[in-house]
Amino acid sequence: MNGVIGRFPQFAAGIAAAWLYRRRQARAPRGPLLGPGAADLTLLACLVALALLVRPVVHGSYAAWNLPPRCAWHVPEGLCWAIVLLIVLQGRLLVRPLLVNAPLARLGVLSYSIYLLHMPVLWYSLDVARRLFGLPAEWSVGNVVWLVTALATTVALSAVTYRTIEQPFLRRKAGLSPATARSGGVLSPAAPDTPR
Repeated sequence: MNGVIGRFPQFAAGIAAAWLYRRRQARAPRGPLLGPGAADLTLLACLVALALLVRPVVHGSYAAWNLPPRCAWHVPEGLCWAIVLLIVLQGRLLVRPLLVNAPLARLGVLSYSIYLLHMPVLWYSLDVARRLFGLPAEWSVGNVVWLVTALATTVALSAVTYRTIEQPFLRRKAGLSPATARSGGVLSPAAPDTPR
């Protein structure tokens, strides 16, 4: 079950994590949520839990795992990702430099474009690669080469769409007057259509 209703547990977990983070930031400055070592162990436990949750989905039919009652696995998945997010933001991690760095920050900026483009790129490139090179259904060197190429293509295309589509809209949004921004960004007929 996809969409907002089908993914509601994941949305709710993310919203709860954001609420907890904002509430904690709004109060007087405090120390980290978890100290070194404890934060790393909690992060590792969440990642192991996620791997165990995803394993039967990967080895089975993803479509079947998205139908009731099997789709309930998304509830603990959403909770684990929310905890991961809170630990990265609020924990004192020893592995923080591996998770918080310039390349990953850049991928974060491109994340919406990546989200929109990854499935079409993967789907169509796999179809082409199977027709041209006869890639098998199981893992092989050819499949790894295809996957790396498809992911690099997705990131490259996402950089282009971010720069040519998303960034101009973000600039335009930033140029709206506060009253217009509060009304959802709808410009009145008399308002200029260029940012100030």
